[in-house]
Amino acid sequence: MDRITTSLLKSFSEIFDLLDLDSSTQFEHFSNYSIISKSNRSSVNVYDVHTGQGNDCGIDGLCITVNRKIISDVDEVRDLIETHKTL
Repeated sequence: MDRITTSLLKSFSEIFDLLDLDSSTQFEHFSNYSIISKSNRSSVNVYDVHTGQGNDCGIDGLCITVNRKIISDVDEVRDLIETHKTL
């Protein structure tokens, strides 16, 4: 990993209190956050979207967003439909 990415990863891991994780898992969280935070205005809990734990077909994160909101269960989609009428 180059010096710039290493520095960014270190800062990210300090901010999100991930220093107890190995560097590859830190990078999985960093990658997930980098992708999701660009298109989502709500706060991102890096643990909620992380899926990388081995035997996961190489998928390190999964996030479903509706109307720029991270969805964690079906009830949240129902609430959005009632509130906004469009998705």
